[in-house]
Amino acid sequence: MPHLLTHGIQNIVETQPQLYEFLEAVVPQEIPRATVMFDTQSRDEFKADVAGGLRLSSMSLRITINWEDPANCPIFRQFIPLKSLMIRDSPWLNLDSLHERNDSPVEGLVHRYPDKALFLAIPVCPTLCLYCTRSYGVGANTELVLKEPFKLTRKRIEAVFEYIASQEDIKDIVVSGGDAYCIPPHSRWISDSILEEIGDRLINLKNIERFRFATKGLAIAPNRLLDYNDPWTDALIQVSDKARKAGKRG
Repeated sequence: MPHLLTHGIQNIVETQPQLYEFLEAVVPQEIPRATVMFDTQSRDEFKADVAGGLRLSSMSLRITINWEDPANCPIFRQFIPLKSLMIRDSPWLNLDSLHERNDSPVEGLVHRYPDKALFLAIPVCPTLCLYCTRSYGVGANTELVLKEPFKLTRKRIEAVFEYIASQEDIKDIVVSGGDAYCIPPHSRWISDSILEEIGDRLINLKNIERFRFATKGLAIAPNRLLDYNDPWTDALIQVSDKARKAGKRG
């Protein structure tokens, strides 16, 4: 994903050694404690809390943020697990907490409601939230979880669209993952423009009235959408223009 990298993702922290090195460099010797108001903890105590949380977390790590008061920063708490904030899980909790795989007639498609379906196009996301309901397949393996990623392949794409075409009641498709922002615009082994191909095939399906590409991209790398040289943005605009002409809603 060269354009994601161009727009600051080259600074992502994805491994525990990277995180510990970063914390050592930016976290003060004493910081506010997350679990007790008006109390402080040392940098080493904080790092140990993070290490303990990572060992118990189902989601791997990807962050691009800075901290002055990390333990109480809402962005930090969205992505970094602290062992001190964790409680024992319910015995009924599982990684697929929404039971999406029970409603997957073909791999990569969730069909729970009669007129709507969710296309899990890619297992890659520009951010990895602690509360992700697809931690069974998104992100790298953790000490707790061996992931079952839903990979973007020609076979999966064909199976998904064959099923959608066979279900006349399906009118609405959400293309997600992961995140549609990470669908590569070009790939030699799938098509010249994967994003545009997905859009074109949805446009050409008579039963589909509307479709959306789900993304947090604007929150992660908003300037990517302003880059006229970015093939992802160009492909999305082309799909949008063709959908509008075909009377399809987004």
